[in-house]
Amino acid sequence: MDAAIVYMLTAAAGLKSADVNTQRRVEGAITALISSLPSLLEECQHNQAVLQGVRPRQRDSDAEENKLALSRAGVVEVMLHRPSSSFSSKFLDDMREKVQSQLSQLKDDLARVESENESRRKAEVAGKGDGWMPSSRDYLLGIQKEGAQFSKVTLPHIVNLSRQLNVDLLSLTDDDLKTALQLEDLGQPVATASDILRFLQKEVNKIEKKEDPSTRMCSTQSLSSFLSGSLPERGAMQDAALASAAAHLAKHTLSCSSSAWRSEFEKYWSSLEAIWSAWSELEERIEKALSDKEASLDALRSLLSDLDDSTLFNADLRDKVASRMHALTLAATSSTCMTCGGKPSEVRFFPCRHSCSCLDCALRVLKTAEEKEELGSMGFVSLKGSDTVLSCFQCDRRVLSITQA
Repeated sequence: MDAAIVYMLTAAAGLKSADVNTQRRVEGAITALISSLPSLLEECQHNQAVLQGVRPRQRDSDAEENKLALSRAGVVEVMLHRPSSSFSSKFLDDMREKVQSQLSQLKDDLARVESENESRRKAEVAGKGDGWMPSSRDYLLGIQKEGAQFSKVTLPHIVNLSRQLNVDLLSLTDDDLKTALQLEDLGQPVATASDILRFLQKEVNKIEKKEDPSTRMCSTQSLSSFLSGSLPERGAMQDAALASAAAHLAKHTLSCSSSAWRSEFEKYWSSLEAIWSAWSELEERIEKALSDKEASLDALRSLLSDLDDSTLFNADLRDKVASRMHALTLAATSSTCMTCGGKPSEVRFFPCRHSCSCLDCALRVLKTAEEKEELGSMGFVSLKGSDTVLSCFQCDRRVLSITQA
């Protein structure tokens, strides 16, 4: 292709020459050029398609922007697989030039992380003594931790590069991405990003399908820990590393419509945050009802139903609600005095309207003979302004009057 361009320049430069030798060279160039014209036309059409694919367009929505970024990534892939093309080389060089400062920062960060990992390895060996070798478990854990550390550095940069270039770089393979950015020490960010996404999707699905609590996050505490980067003990070593990386990326990677991976990551992470908020709100409502001495049986029954229908698993809170409901049911159906336990309930307290005391026990707590006489003979006594301070035996609410039931 470059030779054909030379032929064109030779013909253009010498066609008007009065020198016979120059004209002979022009003739040779034109003759050679004729056979190259089909490939030149094909190259021209290809270049037009590439330029059409990467030219700026009006963005209608995030979905449209993502589609365009994915299309541009396809163009980059084609350019990477045509290394002999001068147009491809120029195209890729121009792309790198646009983000040169970001690439330099990424290189520095990669060097820093590698230095930290190397220092950690040396310190670990020094602490264990000469000849020490890590177990298979410790070795794998170390590799996974280092991979997670690299992803915490590389993925925010790559998402940011995708935003600047309007190219979905994480849709490329790891090898193509290294070539595109000319960073051989990049690790495997594409593979790691895919692992993180699958991991989050798996955790969300486990919760939404209400799988066995022993296999999933089921409490506000466990989900809060996960969102902070810590995995419950049930998690495998690789899962722990992915959880740590996911929490870091949620905080340090901005939304980017030019990255399909970042959009999917945000969807699953937001789902987990919404689940935690819903669980917390439900627990707060239940705790508030349990602390309310006037909470009705119907209100508690509704909350218990909400708890059972939710993906939250809180056995302790459920037992408390069920116990409170049982006590209210017994109180509502019992005809026995809650104080002496031997006589039938004969009086009703107001304003709570509970009938939970026999007449003798009610008379016993009244302070004055007048009050006892009113209740005993008239069947009613008011305690407003009285020295008698009485709380209902069932709900502990202040009693303002008593009637015989």
